[in-house]
Amino acid sequence: METVEICSLNDDILRGFRLRRTGMSKNTEVDCYTSPPGKLWRFFARSRNRWKAKSAEANKLCKLQQNQIRAVEKSRAKWRAAAEEREQTIADLKRELADLKKRGTA
Repeated sequence: METVEICSLNDDILRGFRLRRTGMSKNTEVDCYTSPPGKLWRFFARSRNRWKAKSAEANKLCKLQQNQIRAVEKSRAKWRAAAEEREQTIADLKRELADLKKRGTA
């Protein structure tokens, strides 16, 4: 029985497990793992669950940040509109004051 280090398969997930070749398998590259299947299933399930949790947390953070950006942009647009309206009111009042000064001196 010949053991082969995994190199072409996903090394991050399968690191440390060894494969063995047998002449009875249709798959000439890999027949089975030498580790017990139950242990492998638990390992892969735990790995998958950790990845899913990490991905879900990243997606949640991304969504929160997108909502925050949207809220800030909305608030900024509201304050900008209010400031522009007040600037327009100030300009109108300055014009009106200048007209009143001209009439008062004429």
